Amino acid sequence: MPPTTQSILRTGLIGGITLGFAVAAQRFATSYAMQSLGLVIVIVGFSVIGLFAARDSEVKRGRDGLRVGLVTGLVAGFFVALAYIAVNIIMALDPKQVELVRSQYPQQLAALREVAPALAAQSLAQWNAMNAKEQAAFTQMAFSIAACCGVAYPLMGSALGAMGGAIAPGMFGARNEL
Repeated sequence: MPPTTQSILRTGLIGGITLGFAVAAQRFATSYAMQSLGLVIVIVGFSVIGLFAARDSEVKRGRDGLRVGLVTGLVAGFFVALAYIAVNIIMALDPKQVELVRSQYPQQLAALREVAPALAAQSLAQWNAMNAKEQAAFTQMAFSIAACCGVAYPLMGSALGAMGGAIAPGMFGARNEL
């Protein structure tokens, strides 16, 4: 296997698993500050993965670094997407998470009340008209639909990994000349 391929797979695998843990922690965080921190870690992490893969591949030009970073970000993005989907499925099957969402739904409508009070009132009336079993099924369906959003992680990983890979030759190029 060529050294560039080894570097791409190794960095993508290790980085993807690491960022997968970050995504899992982000999904289980209850405060918005911790969820935002998790998102920042994932965004910066994809760029760093591309940067490290390009450095390990010893690319000399930005275009080569861009290619290496793109593929590495794609590999890492697949692992992050798998973690995101798995966490959403686990949350959909966990009765505690379902009950937490059911209990917090009326409070979450506070922001909607400011923008569209009629829509918020209608939504709350529909929510209160459902029995507990229907609310739980609705919540599980929402988690399942949210799991589909994990498809965006490979795309985000490719774009950010390519950016990190493109700047690697400029950052580490002088090191090879010594």
